[in-house]
Amino acid sequence: MYWWKIDNLRTDLVNGRLSERARFQYLLIFVVLTAVAMEYPLIAHQPNLWDRVFLVVAFSLDVLGTIWLYRVNGGSRGRGFLERYLSLGWVFLVRFFVFSAPVLLVVYIGGELAGVLTDETGLFDVVVMTAWYAFFLVGLGSQFRRVVEAEAPPNSVL
Repeated sequence: MYWWKIDNLRTDLVNGRLSERARFQYLLIFVVLTAVAMEYPLIAHQPNLWDRVFLVVAFSLDVLGTIWLYRVNGGSRGRGFLERYLSLGWVFLVRFFVFSAPVLLVVYIGGELAGVLTDETGLFDVVVMTAWYAFFLVGLGSQFRRVVEAEAPPNSVL
């Protein structure tokens, strides 16, 4: 993995020598920095305890979920992780959001009717959004697994 020598990186890219592990490391850096940037607004206002809890949980899911998907893809022996992460991730996110948005709506209406919702982030919000994101990652992992299994030769053991 390169931190400064862009000439060497360009040479490796041109010659197809950038390893799957190096591609993963670049993506993981991107995920970590994006997670920090995306979740910063949660703490930009006067955060309560549950905002802070969710920040830690969401950041952990971002990083650990990406590492888990990399392993599902075969780790350093896998192929095309970056392409799969970006393409499968996008298409699955769109589909997941379309199908899960009505469920989230019903859950939040139920939470309102049960009186567990507050004007600020609370335990209910943290649990629901953590579960939503975990289900997304598990579903995306299933998509990765299907691609890995489809490219495996018959009679091979994964």
